[in-house]
Amino acid sequence: MSNNLKTGLTMGTWTFALAILVTSFSRAAVSSVNTFIAFLVLLFIICVGIIFDTIGVAAAAADEAPFNARAARKQFGAKKGLYLVKNADRVATMCSDIVGDICGTVSGALGALLVFRLVQSYSANEAAFNLVMIAAIAALTVGGKGYSKGIGIKNANNIISFVGILLFRLESLLFWRKTIRK
Repeated sequence: MSNNLKTGLTMGTWTFALAILVTSFSRAAVSSVNTFIAFLVLLFIICVGIIFDTIGVAAAAADEAPFNARAARKQFGAKKGLYLVKNADRVATMCSDIVGDICGTVSGALGALLVFRLVQSYSANEAAFNLVMIAAIAALTVGGKGYSKGIGIKNANNIISFVGILLFRLESLLFWRKTIRK
């Protein structure tokens, strides 16, 4: 099996699993709350897509040299940041394509669910609500990602440093017993 095929199958499998997880969470969250909170969940999912897209762009634009220097000085998160930069193609695919696309798809589905809820509540024109919802989701997603790409490129090293520190702390928290024993 070729590397590209293996990578594609792996990414497809991850996408499938994450889409089920995110969709299940968002549907459960939206179905049990009022419409205002459901809109906040929708905005949160759009923001997550924008943030992960920014991380993907930053990983591709970051320089390896500062992370090598920080890792040599054993700074918190430097090895994680170096890993992200060295694997920028995978990080960009995971963050921008997988998480970003899942968030885009889920936000569209949540938008449709909210339109259905609004039409039932207000006996309004479904086509008009649907048109406005799709346009708003698209504008927020594309506008947010367009704005954040510049930030990701200009602040690539700082963003990857921050993500490296977060990953280090998250790993330490999740695997604290392993970390303490070493």
